[in-house]
Amino acid sequence: MAGRSLPVKWYAERSWDDWLRQLRFGTEIEQRYQAFLALTQLGPADKVAPVTIELLSDPTAELQAAALRWWQSPSADSEGEQAGTVRNHAEKLLAASDPDVQLEAAATLVHFQSEHPAAASTLLDLARRDDLESLTIARLAKLIAPLTTQVDITVPLLGKWLSDDHGEVREAAATALAVLGPEATLQVTTLITALDDEEPVVREQAALALGRMGMASLNIVEALTIASNDDDVEVANVARAALESLKK
Repeated sequence: MAGRSLPVKWYAERSWDDWLRQLRFGTEIEQRYQAFLALTQLGPADKVAPVTIELLSDPTAELQAAALRWWQSPSADSEGEQAGTVRNHAEKLLAASDPDVQLEAAATLVHFQSEHPAAASTLLDLARRDDLESLTIARLAKLIAPLTTQVDITVPLLGKWLSDDHGEVREAAATALAVLGPEATLQVTTLITALDDEEPVVREQAALALGRMGMASLNIVEALTIASNDDDVEVANVARAALESLKK
């Protein structure tokens, strides 16, 4: 949720109890969301965890999604007793009406258990939608890349997103294809086109993906050779490294 800029350690201006009251009894979503962020900064994990579980039953989708995101952080204990409660909530929230809640529920379940069929199915269903925000799509790209048993679905989606109007989506798609390596060979042409993307980070990830495919075909070698002279130093370096890896 977007909001106004806040001073450094703004959350320390009030006590835990004050912020908790604002979270529970506030009338504005933004105020409640701010209170939750403050609590995650102020309290230790064992104090924050019960608050997040409380929010998983809150009617406000933004707070449900925020609570689920917290459980994907290093602070959360994904092996403890409370994690079991969160799993149960998350599995129910896979059927939520809000796509962001569905996304965070699936992401939490995958975080707890890398192979979770219901969560994977939800991610794929979301990825097929045409009404998602660009940041949501970028998040999905990262989450569906590890679904290696579903590459017949994920690779075409990532290829489509590589031509998206939003730079963050194209970057996420190229990065995901680089993760997939040889599994992404059907997107060679799209990745070669992405070497001319206006965003250097997209060009860099496209070069990395082409190098990881392990295919020293003429079109890939020619494209990476051109990219090795890119005006951006990082792009040029990654392209040269990709060419070297294809020679091995």
